[in-house]
Amino acid sequence: MQGRQATTHERAAARLRQVGLLCLGGLVAGVLLWPALLYARFLDESQTLRFNGRVYNRTAMAVENAGGNTRLQTPYNAFNMLQNRTFVQVEMRHDLVDLVEGSYEGHLSVLAPLLKPLQWLQLEDISYFMTYRGEYDGVWDYGPDVFRERFPLLSNCGQPSKQKRTSPRQLAGCSRTNPRRSLRKRHRLFEAYVDLSWEALFLRIGRQNLSWGETDAFRLLDQINPLDASFGGFLVSLDDRRVPLDMVRAVYSFEDVGPFSELNIEGYGAFDKNISSPTPAGSPWSTPNPPGMRGVVKKPAQNFKDTRGGFRVTARVGELTLSAAHYYTFLDAPEVRIVTPRKNPPISLAAFEQAVNAGLASQFIVDNFQANVLYPKIAISGLTASFPIPKWYAIIRSEAAVFWDEPFFKNSGATHLLGPVLSGGQITPGYRQVGIDPATGSPLLSYENDIAHSHVVRWVLGIDINRYIRALNPQQSFIVSGQMFGTHIVDFNDTSLASVGPYDFGHFAIPVSEPSRQNQSLVNIDQHQFVNTLSISTSFRSGVIRPQLVFFYDWQGSWLVQPGITLTRDPFRLTLQYNYLDGQYNGIGLLRDRDNLITQLEVVF
Repeated sequence: MQGRQATTHERAAARLRQVGLLCLGGLVAGVLLWPALLYARFLDESQTLRFNGRVYNRTAMAVENAGGNTRLQTPYNAFNMLQNRTFVQVEMRHDLVDLVEGSYEGHLSVLAPLLKPLQWLQLEDISYFMTYRGEYDGVWDYGPDVFRERFPLLSNCGQPSKQKRTSPRQLAGCSRTNPRRSLRKRHRLFEAYVDLSWEALFLRIGRQNLSWGETDAFRLLDQINPLDASFGGFLVSLDDRRVPLDMVRAVYSFEDVGPFSELNIEGYGAFDKNISSPTPAGSPWSTPNPPGMRGVVKKPAQNFKDTRGGFRVTARVGELTLSAAHYYTFLDAPEVRIVTPRKNPPISLAAFEQAVNAGLASQFIVDNFQANVLYPKIAISGLTASFPIPKWYAIIRSEAAVFWDEPFFKNSGATHLLGPVLSGGQITPGYRQVGIDPATGSPLLSYENDIAHSHVVRWVLGIDINRYIRALNPQQSFIVSGQMFGTHIVDFNDTSLASVGPYDFGHFAIPVSEPSRQNQSLVNIDQHQFVNTLSISTSFRSGVIRPQLVFFYDWQGSWLVQPGITLTRDPFRLTLQYNYLDGQYNGIGLLRDRDNLITQLEVVF
């Protein structure tokens, strides 16, 4: 047995050495070959085929111990590694106009006969674009044990312990998960599309990202593409988190019409099953949550019913830039429906009471309930407006949108969230009686939780100011960007849980537990929510040194302070950043125990 363990450890060490040598070799090769890459952006003499990209390694180290709720799944400590992410992105764009027209001279001219039939389209421009994206996170190979080992996930595992995480990584009667498998590495053809344009019409066909809106850091009208939250959530830029969709996009330009200039009508249709990627349990960035129940994620179908699409009109009136949009999309936040699976026998009320008396309520829930995770398709209608104020060296940005019929989870009474009871002849809301157990005479029940719907009004007002503060930086200006986001739920349920019956439903909530709150199963949300963001940056020594300070404040009582500095010596970028999160357990505060220090080395070519 000891020999087998030694062999296993030797193999693991060998794999680790291979990974280390591969990373080191890649870095050395990148440095040695950099001059060639720098001057080989165009691969032909006519400069129609262009390559560019970026490579970075991002390391995040925890600077505090995991909070009590987080430790149920990821009991890391201060100065443990949370992330060691290597990211590679290579882009290629090929302009085909000369090849189609037959005027191209170069080694790619062999393609001209194949493209000549496209002349009948009388195109002004034709090109294609492709992006490769590769990702590897070493925290799953050489990080803390908690991220390298398969661990208990569901309530039927009981209280997680070190013993349950060690070899042979199996525990009788315990359901387990392995986020390492999905988060360790990915290789993707990220974007691939063709651009076609005529005098007034532009078409883009293929896998692409499309952003409508005027906001930074958080999204409002920009809800077309899903987000990937599996590697850092809102601490990572939106551009890195957007997930492209198979899409057809068209823009028709009317130029000047009446008081409007640059009048465009834009529309798109997306035929794709991709949805937002939530942070899986066990990830360093997952929302703190105790072990739960089995879940099934329902993705959109690739049919007409689940097609995403809409239109936007943009125009300028003098210095005022306006847009109006209406489209259908799938939200980032899922709708969670807790049900008793139809394939399972109905719940016996007597059996549940026996489980409670034996202290096995969690086991009963795991065995008899299922969380169906659905991403709701909703309509969004919105307006944007922006204009400059030259006297202030500023630009004002604004957005407002209505999210039609958005679903909301409802909080539940205390004790057992899903427990059935009979009181005064009434069954707990969510249950319905489907029969009688002939052996015991106990009611047989099925269950589906209560989901509410409401229209939601969201808005944002932002300002970007570019001003000199000579006392602090005589050479370069400061860029100050501030935003205020507002959310207003129209048909809000604020019923106090103290006034609802046992296991009844009340206040709107998010499906995340909050152990420190008494007599509440989930985290309540406010009807009126506000978030402020502030970013201040400047540069010294002709852009070589760029300090920045970012501040987020959620009026529900949480905040982020993010000082950072970037040092640039082309083609290298070295970024040091500290993330300090604190406050109430809601909004930004759901990651309040995730303070971390980030070091990122990037090469751009």
